[in-house]
Amino acid sequence: MKALLLIVLTLASAAVFGQNGNPITDSMGITQKLGDKIPANVPFKDEAGQDVTLGSYLQGRPIVLFPIFYKCQTGCAVITHEFLQTLLTASHPTGIKALIDKSQTDNNGLKIGKDFDVVMVDIDPRETPALAAAKKNVIMNAFDDPTADAHWHLLTGTLDNIHRVTDAIGFKYYYNPALDVIRHPTGSVILSPDGTISSYTIGNDFPTKVLSSALEIAKQNQVGQPADESRMFGCIQIDRKTHKVTLVVENIVRLGCVLTLLTMIIGISLMIRSERKGGTAARR
Repeated sequence: MKALLLIVLTLASAAVFGQNGNPITDSMGITQKLGDKIPANVPFKDEAGQDVTLGSYLQGRPIVLFPIFYKCQTGCAVITHEFLQTLLTASHPTGIKALIDKSQTDNNGLKIGKDFDVVMVDIDPRETPALAAAKKNVIMNAFDDPTADAHWHLLTGTLDNIHRVTDAIGFKYYYNPALDVIRHPTGSVILSPDGTISSYTIGNDFPTKVLSSALEIAKQNQVGQPADESRMFGCIQIDRKTHKVTLVVENIVRLGCVLTLLTMIIGISLMIRSERKGGTAARR
């Protein structure tokens, strides 16, 4: 019976946790390419419609790079909000606008333009600089520091150029313009001042100490440790043609895997106990 239990659990683990054929891991994920260089010469448009390259933002400070799209109201909105919440440490009494605690941001190395710049690369080639400008306006309204505007950049580009960047940083996502669907993981890439991939954040949140430490490592042109991939989440969105909700959250799949295995283990354990009780009763 023990041998049978071991075989069942081994097969169940292989079936549940195997990567092959998993519609989520096959269509999206993050492969951490620590130490690689980003393609600095890839052309994009900034939010003002000007021609720029990624390399034009390498100005002696680390860069926090976000692959997102601007119309996204789920994963992208969450990750932007959480990043802002890390930077903005006090709330306005009206609840409309957050204020920067200057002393805390300076001490923690989280001052935009001083300690790092932000670059958002739009993964939807249909979106325009005008949409990027509108998105930036919303973000900048969260600051009372006018200098932040010059150091937070929202880019748009062609699909080929977008893929040159996403491939280089190991960002795998699903894009189907016919169905108007984009599924993607959430996270960011921390670049050192020379354009080296120094570290990643995976998931939706940005603990202050973690982000501050990552930026400090990047500032030294060093490479950090791999991020915890168990925190990976994807984007939840609605297919506008079918009006069906598409949920792409890898943690939920993993939780389902664990629950499946636990259910099997409990079921087999109950069977073994029942057999043992039956054997004991028969001997009596």
